[in-house]
Amino acid sequence: MRVDSTNILEDVQQHNEIELQQIARESGDWERLFHLSDNRANVVQWLEVAPETCALEIGAQAGAISAVIAPKYDRYVALDIAEDMKRAFEARKSCSGIEYVLDNICNYAVGHQGEFDDIYMIGCLANALEYISYGSAVNYNLTDSEACAVNDNLTDAQDCAIKLIETAKSMMKPNGRLIIASENKLGMKYWAGCQEENNGGYYINIENYPNGEVRRTFSKKELASILEKSDLRNLDWYYPYPDLYFAKSIYSDEYLPQPGELLDNINNYNRDRYLFFDEGKAYSSIIKEGLYPEFANSFLVIAHNNVGTDASVSDNDKTVYVKYSKERDRRFAIRTDIKRRRETANHNEIEALNCDNCYVVKKPCYPQGVEHIEHAYKCFENMFNEYEAAGMSLNNCKLSVDELRFEYVEGENLQTRIDSLIRRGDEQAAEELFDEYINRCFMSLPTVDFVTSEAFEEVYGKVDLGTDEAAYLQSDVDMICSNIFIQGDKWQVIDYEWSMDFAVPRNYILYRALYLAHHQIARCEFLELDRLMKKYGISEDKQNIFQSMENHFQEYVRGQSLSDSEVHKRIGKKIFTINELNEMNYENARLANDNANMSKRIEQLMRERSLIKAALSKLRRL
Repeated sequence: MRVDSTNILEDVQQHNEIELQQIARESGDWERLFHLSDNRANVVQWLEVAPETCALEIGAQAGAISAVIAPKYDRYVALDIAEDMKRAFEARKSCSGIEYVLDNICNYAVGHQGEFDDIYMIGCLANALEYISYGSAVNYNLTDSEACAVNDNLTDAQDCAIKLIETAKSMMKPNGRLIIASENKLGMKYWAGCQEENNGGYYINIENYPNGEVRRTFSKKELASILEKSDLRNLDWYYPYPDLYFAKSIYSDEYLPQPGELLDNINNYNRDRYLFFDEGKAYSSIIKEGLYPEFANSFLVIAHNNVGTDASVSDNDKTVYVKYSKERDRRFAIRTDIKRRRETANHNEIEALNCDNCYVVKKPCYPQGVEHIEHAYKCFENMFNEYEAAGMSLNNCKLSVDELRFEYVEGENLQTRIDSLIRRGDEQAAEELFDEYINRCFMSLPTVDFVTSEAFEEVYGKVDLGTDEAAYLQSDVDMICSNIFIQGDKWQVIDYEWSMDFAVPRNYILYRALYLAHHQIARCEFLELDRLMKKYGISEDKQNIFQSMENHFQEYVRGQSLSDSEVHKRIGKKIFTINELNEMNYENARLANDNANMSKRIEQLMRERSLIKAALSKLRRL
């Protein structure tokens, strides 16, 4: 996707990187979001980089990705063909020290064979012809076959992609990596009504570009074939979600999404779209059929140059899942990775993940978040014995430099178990299990009388809770059903990132848990919100106070960062639903009918006018 803007140069000249991130999300300008947001780098920011290595990025544009990943390397080269972006890149303060090359890749490759450890191609594969032909007399308004015919006798878009990849491969070291992020031409969002990214228009990618478009994307089968023809067969496949541009999660063949998990599907920042069906439900259906990789919106492929060696062989453990939590103040923005130990991998097949071969890592997205990680570990140490005494176990973790490493927990979480009981029609068993949850997780922990504090008011605001309000001195405020796993008689709390080391009212934490249970678990009588609040003694007045506390807490966590939904409100384009289309068709039909009736009436009046004129003429002759 290529986007140009005259505002970008001025932005990068006048602002530092933190200020640019605020501009990207608050400006209401798609071009600024695309060129400035560090979320563009989410698709590859999680990749581990060996010491003393060098990288080449093809398609660097204004440096949104370069600014994030270049600091990992001893040397970083950014290549692009967008002349209007060159000055913006070089003016970007966070890109100082990066070598910028304005040239086509074929010219640059001549003197740089076997030079780079990592080569990044993020979103540029669809523009392969442009990257191999920049500076030549290629007319990009030609059809695919016409454009390719004037460029080394290439015959189609796949040949262009192969040449781009083979040229990049020639610059890789023997054990290098080619890192490709590309749209899937069969991605679910396009079936549901999104326009094609590179050309615009509906369904042209699904219809295999019937108008001979030069810029093309590929299906998984096509991309695998292109890589194989480029002699790259040692591949790790990942699936950025919602897509490669602003990824929030990265799935892999070893860790695929579960039904009901993919719900963040409205992300049309740059073009209008239709909404022909519920993408979340459609995803659930294809996930159950084992078809998610074919319909993921985007691909991330790590192609290893070490032909004949399994892609999983490395000194480092392999990341199989990534989740970003960045709709937060920079102090709290974190990334969660699931990693598989290399020594346990069965290289002949994809094996199930378990506590023996996997672990979980949480780490800050920005340097400001190190204290948040250290605080979570301190709370773990302080709460561990207390929770054990109450019949719960905090998931073990270790603090290592700037990250927390957790055990990978197997089993079924409490929310899933209650939900399945309800769906089977056993609401009594579900309610009994829910009662056990309340008693074990809320009533068994020691309390004190609540006294406010500066720390409390910073997070939750000033509130009047009256007297005799029970509170925890140490607490996990996110003690919700989905964060508790049941393993026989053992209840394990897996996520205590939001733990507090000052007095917090017990009933506020209970209120959060009840509210989320009502909204996240299958509907049934005992989970009606009013019934839950009355059963567990939370009055309407207290509900209002606790909701005020929750709002303040969310503002504290979010800081100055706008939520993605707010960004979409400012930038996002129109969404047309089926009902709206039906109404538009009905209105168009009504107007067409009115126009037809009006035309008939006009014709009738014209005939009457002619008759009257004829009669008048006859009278004059008399």
